[in-house]
Amino acid sequence: MAKRENPVYAYVRASQAHGYGHIYIDCFELFGYSGPTLRLSCQMGGESHTTSYAWEFGLSNDYGVIGEYACHKGYLLMRRANRVLKELNDTVGYSANFANYAVRALQAAGVRKVYFNDNLRGEIGGKGVKELPCLDTKREPDLLEKAIFDMESTLILLMRR
Repeated sequence: MAKRENPVYAYVRASQAHGYGHIYIDCFELFGYSGPTLRLSCQMGGESHTTSYAWEFGLSNDYGVIGEYACHKGYLLMRRANRVLKELNDTVGYSANFANYAVRALQAAGVRKVYFNDNLRGEIGGKGVKELPCLDTKREPDLLEKAIFDMESTLILLMRR
């Protein structure tokens, strides 16, 4: 019997407008239905010209309300992920950049597949998300961290102009 593929995945995208850049990482299928249920994000620009800030990690749903089941499952997921992140912070130190923070948080949440959109306008040109390049948080954490770091660095440079 073939091993069943885990449907959970994340999608990394960037946006820029009005002198600010954002990176969003939306996780899908964590609770068995479509729509983002966990989001990581950061911002750059404004008064800060050298680094990203406002790193966030939490429940999100752009498609409607988050019901009791998703809230409960989300609470359990966040509790577990935050515990893992705290242990990492205590043993190896705090993340120096958003890219490292994001990879740690994705691993803590149990997300393996990460589809990466390097178009800084967030457009995927008629492709489906799953047609984009994919990196694995366990097998390729360094490559994923570098890809997110490069996106973050590029946005920071764009915000300086």
